[in-house]
Amino acid sequence: MKKFTLLACAIMSVAMAPAAELEFSYNPNGLDPQWYGTSKKENYDIAVKIDNPGLAGARITSISVPVNGADNLYGSASAFLTSKLVVERIDGVRVNVPDICSVEATISNGILTATFDEPYTLTSEPIYVGYSIEVAELQTDTKAPIAVVAGDNPDGFWFHSTRTQLKWDNYVNKDKAGLQSAMSIMLDGNFDAATASISLPKRTLMITNQENEYSFEVINGGVTEISNVGYSWKIGDISGEGTYEFPTPVRNAIGASGTVSFTVPAVEENGKNKISITLDKVNGSANPNLSASDEANVVFTPSVPVNRPLVEEYTGMWCGWCVRGYVALEHLREVYGEDFVAAAWHNTDPLAISSAYPNAVSGFPMAYINRSLSLDPGNLGIFWPEAAETLTDISIECDIEYTDNTKSAIKATATVTSIEDDNSPYYIGYLLIGDGLQDPSWLQSNYYSGRTAQAEAELAEPYAKMFAEMPSMAGGLTFNDVTLSKDYAMGVDGSLPQKGLKAFSPESHSITFDISDIRTTYIRPTDENPDANLIPIDKNKLRVIAFVLRTDGTVVNSCSSPYTDGSTHASGVETIVSDAEVARIVWHDLQGHTVSAPEKGRIYVCTHIMTDGTVRSSKVIVK
Repeated sequence: MKKFTLLACAIMSVAMAPAAELEFSYNPNGLDPQWYGTSKKENYDIAVKIDNPGLAGARITSISVPVNGADNLYGSASAFLTSKLVVERIDGVRVNVPDICSVEATISNGILTATFDEPYTLTSEPIYVGYSIEVAELQTDTKAPIAVVAGDNPDGFWFHSTRTQLKWDNYVNKDKAGLQSAMSIMLDGNFDAATASISLPKRTLMITNQENEYSFEVINGGVTEISNVGYSWKIGDISGEGTYEFPTPVRNAIGASGTVSFTVPAVEENGKNKISITLDKVNGSANPNLSASDEANVVFTPSVPVNRPLVEEYTGMWCGWCVRGYVALEHLREVYGEDFVAAAWHNTDPLAISSAYPNAVSGFPMAYINRSLSLDPGNLGIFWPEAAETLTDISIECDIEYTDNTKSAIKATATVTSIEDDNSPYYIGYLLIGDGLQDPSWLQSNYYSGRTAQAEAELAEPYAKMFAEMPSMAGGLTFNDVTLSKDYAMGVDGSLPQKGLKAFSPESHSITFDISDIRTTYIRPTDENPDANLIPIDKNKLRVIAFVLRTDGTVVNSCSSPYTDGSTHASGVETIVSDAEVARIVWHDLQGHTVSAPEKGRIYVCTHIMTDGTVRSSKVIVK
């Protein structure tokens, strides 16, 4: 979590300029606020901490902050300064008691403002700055009266209220994106007119033998907006300099930032290097900031490893809400193609091969991402893309082939490569996966039958309409991503060097799956029918998922092999088998929007509504 300490130290360490006013805020870029509240009629106290010795000598003069809704919905309001956050019970109510000062605030045109009678001079000790506001009338707006923005600075948001939060608490992490007060604090001091520091990303990946774009942040520390900067840079034996004109000037607030990008010439050698950058000029003048230089790591690599988080979905044909998992896996493959890697573990149905799972399963439906995050599969569309955006150093690829002409066994070979030396021990795990599995006797319980509104709210199209129109026991479905073997699900000892991985040194490992006798644990064979429990696999639609495991059992990265003929798992949705005639055709784009006139050359999902009520969907290119 980044504070503004270095920036402000640099501000106060350079030659002093004439007195000027400068904004301090945990919303330095002036983002439009969101709103936070308890949905209760109560008094709110909000505070932020200034813990920055570099600002010693500057004086706090006033604050301002937006409030939600009409001015007359609020009662009393005030601003305060305090060395510690204290709550005392007064007349039966737990109220904020500041130990430095409190002044009356006014609310006008949706803005709370307050000016301190005597400007407070900051020292090297931390101080809390805040405001209090009374919700006089509870309406939609005043249920969430507090202006916030996303962010994770630990000093950015303390909260107390008279009914809900009875003690002061740090609320920065009360929201996934982080909460920061949108309050602005005005400082009076000897600030430079034009000064800025820089911040480089900790590490950046660049592709060898081609030009690369590199970006860094410029952080304002002066009293004027920043329109342009001049900089110089060096990576190993290459260096350069340039100027950058911001499309929108960087605000004149402490911590306000803008992004500078420039082109790095092609580098031939793979490996880690240092990049150093100095911000030489701000608005055409020499930059006096003592934090004007920074350095970080860059890694040159032939390719950036693709992060494919492994999804394992736990499902059963008996489970009516497990339709969510069926739809999620089909839909996300349509959107993300072969980068979406998923394995469905069936329970107590004709596709179940075990009840011993690699994850702890407390109920159905359920899914895991990388064997670390458990969730309802209906939420995979939110959390899987977030996991996939994370950079990884380790790539994995997998190929398969039949071991002989009988096609009774499949050999899978996984290759793992790291772009940096990594001394951690890893293992490779494998799952045998079957696609295109069908049987007329298989019926999927479907709680979305007849529930159009719920289906539209919880399922992607065209599946929402499809399952809403299907009966409560849906037949004719094709099942993909089905796990058919657990033999190597927990990883293979010795599959990777236990001393770790060397940068750009591929490590390969192979295993073999017997596919001559794949049976379900759900059905018992009989003397009359010894093959009653055979799963009707299509040998042309078998593939292998390979994945890298840490010693704690979580997954680093994964991939899916193509089929043995080199083709890949189709991302279409040929899901229903029916001999009925077509009654109606519906077209959707890949985002699920209904399309009345499909355009030539684009890909759509074409859904045929059949006369018997079943549905056929397929992905097609309109010609």
